[in-house]
Parts: sequence; structure tokens; C-alpha cells
Amino acid sequence: MKYCLGTNICQFRNQTYVYPDGIGVPIGSPLGSTLAEMFMCKFEGEFFESQPEIRKHIIYWHRYVDDIIILWDGPTEVFQHLLNSLNGRYPTIEFTAEFGGKEIGFLDLKISFGIHRKSSNTDIIINNSSYRPTVHKMAAFYSLIHRRGVTKRGFDHPPPC
Repeated sequence: MKYCLGTNICQFRNQTYVYPDGIGVPIGSPLGSTLAEMFMCKFEGEFFESQPEIRKHIIYWHRYVDDIIILWDGPTEVFQHLLNSLNGRYPTIEFTAEFGGKEIGFLDLKISFGIHRKSSNTDIIINNSSYRPTVHKMAAFYSLIHRRGVTKRGFDHPPPC
């Protein structure tokens, strides 16, 4: 690892550059994405092991390379503690927060939170007096109950790498 990372130099406009710390990977290097993924996976594991009190406020955590989307269910002060903890681990990495409300941008997507109804939806359910098994009649209620919003469950374990 030290050999691969320690001997990196790059050339730009006929000028040769050496990384200041002696360790680094040029942008566009085939090693870059692999090393970033390995590092972030290790980073997340260490972070979630050291901060169990924060996990209960994270409903959803998804990372794509170095972009993370979090659904947060906790006080603003605790979120600020999360951000400070993330930024305090390595001085060369800085996390920033963007608050979305009902919609937020993530990567090239605009994600909105709500229930989508297809144009073919009629909102008709099986009448209670119809001659159908009870389990069929109750299916609509179970479906409506379980798709309304996100349950408050928090993380039981760190997200998988």
C-alpha cells in the first residue's frame, strides 16, 4: 500500500507535481475509487461503533462513494454533534449538511417524500359485506398502514459496506 501510494506524482501542463504528504492518488487514477471505497467503509464502521447514541436517530443512511443521504429523526443539537464527530475524525475530510424538508437533491436526483398514487388508482377497497376471505379484506388496511411514512426504528447496526 505504501509503495502504491507513496510514489505517486502527476504531470500537468509540462509541470511535475509530488503530493505534499508523500502519499496520495491523482484524480482519475484507477486506484482512486477503490481506495476511496475501502477508506469510507472503514470510516463508517469505526464511526458507528464509537457513536452508538447517534445511531438511534438515523432512520436511513445510504452512501454512494462520498455522498451520503441521511433521514434524521432527532434534535438539531444531536445532529450538530454527528456532523462535528464526522469532521473531527480526519482533518483532511470535511462533511457538510444540506437540509431538505419534503425534497432534497442527492447525486443527480431530486428526491421527494410523500405517497405517489398512479393515475389508475381508484382508492376502492373490498366491501366488508362481500363474500371474500377476511384476510383479503384486511390486506388493504395493512397495506395502507405500513406504507404511511417511515417507522421510528433507528439503526441496529452500521450500514453494510
